[in-house]
Amino acid sequence: MKNTGVTRRIDNLGRIVIPKEFRKKLHINQGELLELYLNNEEIVLQKHDFITNKDNFLNTYVDILKQKLNTDVLITNLDKVVFSSNKDYLDKSLSKEFYNFINGNLNVSNFRNLNVVEGLNIDDKALVLPISPNADIVGYIVFMSLTNKKSELIDFSSDLISSYFEL
Repeated sequence: MKNTGVTRRIDNLGRIVIPKEFRKKLHINQGELLELYLNNEEIVLQKHDFITNKDNFLNTYVDILKQKLNTDVLITNLDKVVFSSNKDYLDKSLSKEFYNFINGNLNVSNFRNLNVVEGLNIDDKALVLPISPNADIVGYIVFMSLTNKKSELIDFSSDLISSYFEL
């Protein structure tokens, strides 16, 4: 393990403060869950990711949706694309523009040319749905282009995904 030179004192309740630089680099926001592990004599903290723990279901899910909707489908966590019907976008980091959009820092009236990841712009027929089990947003489903007649399937899809991630 790499030594960073940062030390923190534990308070009387057993709490420590994770340095702002670490939280910023790992996109850890207030209220997010962290996983704690013991690894021999080390305590390991890891950002909890609801989405990547559901691999088999989500791989099948995006493939079925691509076939049914005839468009690329992405599932993101809060940092990157974790499942995609187009494998070129898998594991790509979300663009700063998209990150600002999903965090409410970018007001967009339509999606024309909103950059999701490098080299991937969504159009004005795109749909971005939050994945929010227990009212906490843990990621997004991005449908690259849709027609109006697909709305019933989209509603079903959103409900299915959210219920699947409930704790």
